[in-house]
Amino acid sequence: MLGAILNVSGYYAIGLPVGFFLAFKQNMGLAGLWWGINAATLYSSCVGAYVCVQSDWKEVERVMTRLAIDKASLGHGVDEEGAEPYESAFPNNEGSLRT
Repeated sequence: MLGAILNVSGYYAIGLPVGFFLAFKQNMGLAGLWWGINAATLYSSCVGAYVCVQSDWKEVERVMTRLAIDKASLGHGVDEEGAEPYESAFPNNEGSLRT
């Protein structure tokens, strides 16, 4: 969901206005439109990286564990491939995302 919001806001609120300004007001033509796309991509990348860095990953692990317990308690403890809940998320079997 966040990625969609970043892309829509980046390309429509930043990319198009910057691209049109550079292409038509500054007479840069197609290069101006490409610079607008670059500005939108830079915005989306920077904001996405900021959100990722500021995330509380310990809380994410706790939520994943809680969801695995909830899934197992509902009788869905094994998925179609026979794997336990979130087995692939914890490849080192230590209950951590870090390897």
